[in-house]
Amino acid sequence: MRARIACAAAVWGLMLAGAAPAQDIDPGPVKIEAQRLSSRLYFLRGSGGNMALFTGSEGAVLVDSEYAALAPKIRAAIAALTPRPVRFLINTHCHYDHWGANAAFGRQGTLIIAQQNTRARLTGPQEIALFGTHTPAALPEALPTLTFAEAMTLYLEGERIELVHASAHTDGDAIVYFRDANVVHTGDVLIVGSYPFIDEGAGGSIDGMIDATAALIARTDARTRFIPGHGPLASYADVVAYHEMLATVRARVADLIQAGDSVEQVVAARPTLQFDARYLGTFLKTPDLWVERVDADLRRAGVAAPQVH
Repeated sequence: MRARIACAAAVWGLMLAGAAPAQDIDPGPVKIEAQRLSSRLYFLRGSGGNMALFTGSEGAVLVDSEYAALAPKIRAAIAALTPRPVRFLINTHCHYDHWGANAAFGRQGTLIIAQQNTRARLTGPQEIALFGTHTPAALPEALPTLTFAEAMTLYLEGERIELVHASAHTDGDAIVYFRDANVVHTGDVLIVGSYPFIDEGAGGSIDGMIDATAALIARTDARTRFIPGHGPLASYADVVAYHEMLATVRARVADLIQAGDSVEQVVAARPTLQFDARYLGTFLKTPDLWVERVDADLRRAGVAAPQVH
């Protein structure tokens, strides 16, 4: 188990939250790629969490900002798409690979928006116990200056941008709906090609992930395109399949726990087997760590084994 955790930490520590500002990535080999989704909306990919860019005549809207070291490249990529400055920056959650370049935009007058729990977490240091990672508190200019509790809407030049709170990957997830373009940025509530990392230390849970993906399905349609937290553009069918995987694994692990199985027995039962070909990708080379996290989350939530008399 320790070997699996060490292996996963090496990858997830960089991709999801482990890189502190003093330990930022090498920007040299990174290219910011832009995929056009509509006349004014782009999907941007670099090295951290995926970004979205809405280009309006009165200023741009950026969703997430990757790593601090990538700020010059992100600004250059944006400048190639619009001459307007970034007016609003929306953070989908509190992990450093999604907000690392906040300060570079905050210093230029960009209004940073996030769910209120995300701002609260950014004001102090963050730890991910599973991976042994540490991220210092955000600089003042990197902090969100506008927060919301459950939802808020931006109306910008014919585009309605809805921000909806979910307590899933963390307790401060913001799912961003570009309603007129029919595009959704999910943050790490959806990751393509991998089992998810659920940050229970930041209020995440398997049940929250299941509820959040069910809400995504209910609020969208077969033509919706999804920008995941990591991975390529996703379809409605991808989200439906992801939700099914989460719900099925959760149910199987819960049944095994209630039957009296230990975590070792739960892992050995291979409750993810039918999904491994699709969701064992870049991040996790074995399903065991994912099963262990679901098991721990359910036991903590009170899904208990039967008592022995």
